[in-house]
Amino acid sequence: MILSDLGAEAPSPWNWIEIAQSELLVLFHYDPWVSELDKQLRSVKLQAAKAQRFQEYSNRLRELRVGIEGGTHDEASSITRA
Repeated sequence: MILSDLGAEAPSPWNWIEIAQSELLVLFHYDPWVSELDKQLRSVKLQAAKAQRFQEYSNRLRELRVGIEGGTHDEASSITRA
C-alpha cells in the first residue's frame, strides 16, 4: 500500500537524511557510556576469575593442612616439592 493512498505524503529524501542523522547523534551520545560499561564488565570478570582461583587454592591448602595433621604427610610433601 502506498502512503499517498492513505492521504499522507511520503517523506522526502532530505527528511530521511535528517532522521538518520538524529538517530546517529543519539547512538554516538551513548557510545562512550556503553564502552565504559564494557570496560567495567571486563574488570569485574577478571576480578571474579581471580576470586575463583583464590578460592580453589584456599580449598586445596586447607585439604593439604588437614592431610598433614591427619598423618598423610607423603601426599602433602610430594606436592610441595613439585
